[in-house]
Amino acid sequence: VAVLLAIGLGFAWVLLTGNLLIRDAVSPFDGGAAGRRALRQGFGASDGAAAVMLMPLVAVRLLWRRTPREVLDGFVIGVVSSLMFTAAVTLTRLAPQFVTAPVARNQPVGWLFFEAAVRGVTVPLTAACFGGLVGAGLWFTRARATSRLSRPVVVATLLALSLAIFGAYAAVGRADVEGTSRLAVLSWHVAMAVLAILALRVGLQVAVLHEAR
Repeated sequence: VAVLLAIGLGFAWVLLTGNLLIRDAVSPFDGGAAGRRALRQGFGASDGAAAVMLMPLVAVRLLWRRTPREVLDGFVIGVVSSLMFTAAVTLTRLAPQFVTAPVARNQPVGWLFFEAAVRGVTVPLTAACFGGLVGAGLWFTRARATSRLSRPVVVATLLALSLAIFGAYAAVGRADVEGTSRLAVLSWHVAMAVLAILALRVGLQVAVLHEAR
């Protein structure tokens, strides 16, 4: 269910927002002036995608709310649904390349490396960490009897870590459309991925150590 919902939402998200970025650009990779107009109008494409990406996870949690839950189950469901959403968005957005010019003859190798690093590594990795962390929070049921942290404290910790990643999405999305150099944008993406990994590492340890057996 999570996979099907994630793929469908990813495809729909590109249909709703992709034309804004592709219509006035030579390449679907380049938001250009259209992306800057979206930023000025408060479109919030990065945060919007991050929010939509969580919908399959929330839907599964609501549909099976009486099923016994464990933190790592939510982590796995969150990771899978986030990766499927990201893959659907990326493949749908790059589909015009196969119609126009599948070979980028006029682009340097550095440009191709930048796109591969962002779309193939940092974005999926950050999405997986974000979805996995939110999933762990949604599937956390109650604290152990011997735990020094109550359930509200654990959930609040996971929420704070998730919001940190969500804020990183906004910062990196702004850098993407402000005409910053590719090296600077790649650095922002790498920093966002590192932050997401650290947040997931701390969040999972807190949740698993304090979860009731």
